[in-house]
Amino acid sequence: MPVQARRELLIDGSYGEGGGQIVRTALSLSAITGQRVRIENIRAARAKPGLAAQHLTSIYAAAAICAAKVSGAALGSSSICFHPTCAPLAGTYRFDVAEAREGGSAGAASLVLQTVVIPAVFAGGASRFRILGGTHIDWSPTFDYVSEVWMPFLHRIGIQMQAKIETFGFFPVGGGEIDVQVEGAGLKKTEPLHLIDRGPLASITGRAIAANLPAHIPQRMANEDPRPSLEERYVNHAGYVAAVEAAARNAVAEGFLLPADQKKLMAAAEESDVLK
Repeated sequence: MPVQARRELLIDGSYGEGGGQIVRTALSLSAITGQRVRIENIRAARAKPGLAAQHLTSIYAAAAICAAKVSGAALGSSSICFHPTCAPLAGTYRFDVAEAREGGSAGAASLVLQTVVIPAVFAGGASRFRILGGTHIDWSPTFDYVSEVWMPFLHRIGIQMQAKIETFGFFPVGGGEIDVQVEGAGLKKTEPLHLIDRGPLASITGRAIAANLPAHIPQRMANEDPRPSLEERYVNHAGYVAAVEAAARNAVAEGFLLPADQKKLMAAAEESDVLK
């Protein structure tokens, strides 16, 4: 269904933290409401301002779901225009962050997903998203955060969705893949979200994952690493200093360390904060 043309809304991307979240939120709301937007000063507060690969992919994703007309969408761009031409469309979508930049990218798949999930709720039916990119990278929510924190809160307000990870993606290669299904046709029943108290701690769990490493390494992590702790090895600071002294003495005896360097090592060990 075509959306009614509206006057373009100007959004200052430097507002607040001046990061990519302003872009993603603006795109989501524009896709839902049909409001035409122009976003300027994109990521002005970042060390490298302008659109990066993950932001560009978010724009492509949002445009696909509402058949938007877009201008200014390019790597490094500080300004875009985004004009939806229809209400959010249910469908099967695939987006790859690596395709947004020559040489690929490990940009966060989770942030692309964040852009399209809420608009997909207001589509006429169910949608499926296969998003490729980084799934566990710095400065972005990991897939585990999406599945264990973000999605449960969306469920609490009435949004129905499922997500699974097909492949893990780490910096700098990326190549991870997530598969997400969102039930559309609007929110059939909404529930208010009350977050007054944190509540008691129920449990602490962890998961060890690795890429291009021997299988025993993540397994050792999952097994809480059976190697002894510093306390188990040395008991206290004096024990640590004694161990360093013994190792340095042996190294000098075998010709691997000069006596002058032995003294420097001993002084460093004694002055250190280990087990103090």
